[in-house]
Amino acid sequence: NPYRPSELEITIDDIPMNAATEHELRSLFSSCGMITRVKVMKPRQRNMKVRAYMEFADQDALENALRVDGTIWMGDTISVRKSANNWKANNNNNNYHQQHRNQYQHRSYH
Repeated sequence: NPYRPSELEITIDDIPMNAATEHELRSLFSSCGMITRVKVMKPRQRNMKVRAYMEFADQDALENALRVDGTIWMGDTISVRKSANNWKANNNNNNYHQQHRNQYQHRSYH
């Protein structure tokens, strides 16, 4: 995998389906600082939670964004972490990624 996330990128997980648009995400994180890029992943099934990636212009904005972790948004608790840390973990241990994926496939959300 040649793609290496920027040190200023976050991974946002457990986004409720009805909030999974670039517009909604930008409004949630707009107070953190300048957002340079947003990518919303398409879930494989209709009832799955959504993952998105967001990149910021500077370290301060990134630090602010990380504080959004654990926020309840539209009835769901979203998870925010640095993409770069996650990327290193996945590359050192591909098994982690496999477990993570399976966990998403087998859980159904109502």
